[in-house]
Amino acid sequence: MNIKVINLGKDKFIKFGPFLSYFYNEASALKEVENVFVEEIYAFKTRNPRSLMIDVGSGLGITALYLKYKNPQAKIVCFEKNPELLLLSEKNFKANEVKGITLVPVSAEKKIADKLNGYINHPIDFIKIDLPGEVTALLSSLGKRLLLVKELICKCYDKNELQAVKDSLLPHFKLTIHESPDSTFFILRAKKHDSKKSR
Repeated sequence: MNIKVINLGKDKFIKFGPFLSYFYNEASALKEVENVFVEEIYAFKTRNPRSLMIDVGSGLGITALYLKYKNPQAKIVCFEKNPELLLLSEKNFKANEVKGITLVPVSAEKKIADKLNGYINHPIDFIKIDLPGEVTALLSSLGKRLLLVKELICKCYDKNELQAVKDSLLPHFKLTIHESPDSTFFILRAKKHDSKKSR
């Protein structure tokens, strides 16, 4: 995939495949595009074309664009609490003219789990979580609702967090772990033991 930065005076964005993304940190955004679209760290396969997917810590919306690219009919719900990233992701979704993506803002005073619980009241096909230092607390807050999730991917930034997340997900999920090439994060993929039967 050809990835390049386009500078049009006041407008500066990354162009990748059929998409573009505005950003506030060029290096970070380029790395995210590479991780998501080239390395496909959030690759997810489902037999249900109308899957419900949840992106927790959606950032610029790059993961949501990837999931929509791979699953055009899927419904994607994004949660983000950083006001600057919320504005940029909303701008990115409009610029790419994508449909079926809902952006849920989370205020600093309100926990993401409080809003997320409202969406997990029936089986969920896929959840991606990227909340540095908060993943374990979020999983704990979900309680038994976590058992409604068929597959989830957690991005962990150190071994202590990784171990805590592993402990939270066992024994209900089959886990696989991959370390990024530059050793800056781990991708923990968790599949519910009976997920194949339910798809």
